[in-house]
This record gives sequence, C-alpha cells and structure tokens, in this order.
Amino acid sequence: MRAITNMRQHLHSMDGTVTVEFKRYLEELCRDHATMAMSDERPDQLIVLEATELRLPTTIGIPLSLIVNELVTNALKHRRGESR
Repeated sequence: MRAITNMRQHLHSMDGTVTVEFKRYLEELCRDHATMAMSDERPDQLIVLEATELRLPTTIGIPLSLIVNELVTNALKHRRGESR
C-alpha cells in the first residue's frame, strides 16, 4: 500500500506538467519497494535499476508508471520461488 500511496503522491505532484522525468521516477519507485521488502531475514534487499534519462509525456508516463509498479511488485512477491 505504501508504494501505491507514494506513486499517487508522485503522480499528483506532476499535476499540470506535460512531461515526466521517468528515470528519476523509477529510481524512487525501486528505492521505495526495496525499503518495504527489507526484513530481518533479508536486510540487504536491493533492486538494481538500469535506465536512461528520459522525459516522457505524462499521457505515456502515468500509465507506464502503473505498469512498472505492478511488475516490480510481482517480481518481489515471486522472487526465487518465495511467496508472501
């Protein structure tokens, strides 16, 4: 839920803008997910991001951010055969 809240805050902060700095958004998204995925058993949880600086129109960036959020969430949920 925290990731969704953060994503909504980030998207809301873009209200009125026509482009999104997508790499920066991805960095924040991955950092938030990694922080939430940390536990006593896995304190070293890390998400490696390789991305190019890219400005996207918000009409593309917002829907794409929802897709990426879902992909990252599912990757963490099903990593190495773990289920949560």
